[in-house]
Amino acid sequence: MSVEEAKKLMGTILRKNNLPRKTYEDASVPDTFDARTQWPNCIHPIRNQEQCGSCWAFAATEALSDRLCIASNGKINVVLSPEDLVSCDTTDMGCNGGYLDHAWAYMQKSGVVLDSCFPYSSGNGQAAPCPSGQTCPGTGTWTKYHAKSNYAVNGVSNIMQEIYNNGPVEAGFSVYQDFMSYTGGVYTHKSGSLLGGHAIKILGWGTENNVDYWLVANSWGPSWGLQGFFKIKKGSNECGIESNVVAGAADVSSDSKHIGDIQIFHDSAPVLNNDLIEEVNTKQSQWKAGRNARFEGVKVGEARKLMGTRLDRPNGKFPRITARAASIPDSFDSRTQWPNCIHPIRNQEQCGSCWAFGASEALSDRICIATNGQTNVILSPEDLVSCDTTDMGCNGGYLENAWDYMQNTGIVTDSCFPYSAGNGDPAPCPSPFTCQDGSTPTRYKAQNIVSLSDVASIQTSIQTYGPVETGFSVYQDFMNYQSGVYKHTSGSLLGGHAVKIVGWGVTSDSTQYWIVANSWGTSWGINGFFWILRGVDECGIESGVVVGQAASN
Repeated sequence: MSVEEAKKLMGTILRKNNLPRKTYEDASVPDTFDARTQWPNCIHPIRNQEQCGSCWAFAATEALSDRLCIASNGKINVVLSPEDLVSCDTTDMGCNGGYLDHAWAYMQKSGVVLDSCFPYSSGNGQAAPCPSGQTCPGTGTWTKYHAKSNYAVNGVSNIMQEIYNNGPVEAGFSVYQDFMSYTGGVYTHKSGSLLGGHAIKILGWGTENNVDYWLVANSWGPSWGLQGFFKIKKGSNECGIESNVVAGAADVSSDSKHIGDIQIFHDSAPVLNNDLIEEVNTKQSQWKAGRNARFEGVKVGEARKLMGTRLDRPNGKFPRITARAASIPDSFDSRTQWPNCIHPIRNQEQCGSCWAFGASEALSDRICIATNGQTNVILSPEDLVSCDTTDMGCNGGYLENAWDYMQNTGIVTDSCFPYSAGNGDPAPCPSPFTCQDGSTPTRYKAQNIVSLSDVASIQTSIQTYGPVETGFSVYQDFMNYQSGVYKHTSGSLLGGHAVKIVGWGVTSDSTQYWIVANSWGTSWGINGFFWILRGVDECGIESGVVVGQAASN
């Protein structure tokens, strides 16, 4: 097998996720543990993903298969279908890769059928079509098995206790070329180039030659490693294996349809759903869901196209800082503080350009604030969408890359390069660059770019320099937001989205929130704005802030 062929197996995208962290009080666990010995009838055999980057789906379904058996004391002993995830989980990329948290979210909300119902056929690198009409391509009836929850587990002690109590977990780690030649012993990376991210199932631990290890099941068939298993050093986060652990409780209830009935994943389904709206409004009273005119007639697949922000943040090119102002008020609104500098709500339309809107809008505001209103311009998101070659235009982008472009290249005004990508097709980047309004191109730049992830630092930056850009995870219920303090309540994950935080406040019942400007026009939310829970990193909104100061032109 060539290196390029091996890279195709590395289908796990490694990133910080926004799942709740499960922790345990300190408790004793044995020095050695093997789930195959503890639950001999519930730990299912080694499988083979073949030439498809579906490790993320194999490890997830294998861990849940084992956990269903363990939680039901052997009554539910099934092998779940990785093909269901590869072919039907539209939040992931099939043989081209996936996210651990997405896989578990799918298994919780949509559920997964048996392997006999939807047999694995993607080994050639081509995923089968997702069946329509809930008909098994294989044998049996279309019955979905669910995870009851999904969460991340961090830290050696927590991972050990999670496995000891509930069964194997899924983990992602970085694979190097030397790992492909593993035949025994406790693996540590010694040599060879990075091939990519890979997902596996951790089922125990032990010590060999005074080296602590994790016992792990791979999905490369029994002819690799220790009959398909391997040992990797424990306690030092070898290759990142201890920082990317995801699991969930198995749902062993008799009512297989009690969860996920209205968690709509299919791209052809309407994004506005009356049952979902009713569920949201029944479950909680902090925010109100309803039918926003902006998304009437819009399908889930069309809504996904708006989620153009990549949240895996691969670069880490800007320093993560902490800062705290001498005084931070309970409430602050940039629109009141700088009424002439906070520019109107815009509409990205049918282009996944939110990353460009959030960046250009934040810098527009900050330039006006920094110059005391003397330079009051609306900068061009089209410049970023069409000319920033480090991003993907209407197919998405990274906040870091957008701010890097605005720092090094600069960005022209909207009147010079008007937004025209709303149909999903960006304009060509002019060469040589000329303004459509006939003016001379003037490029406005950012400087001193940083990333922020704690509440006080974000507040300090806003009240000192103006609004900030951030990325967060959008779920289907968010499309139905109308008022109140949003907290994810129901609905499937649609993708990553970028917005502009302009301030914060506190409700009469002491609920803290951020005030945020969206880029979906004024017919959505509170005239284009929304409030979202502050202080708990709701949907990751506090961990993805990237912003810079206005540079002097």
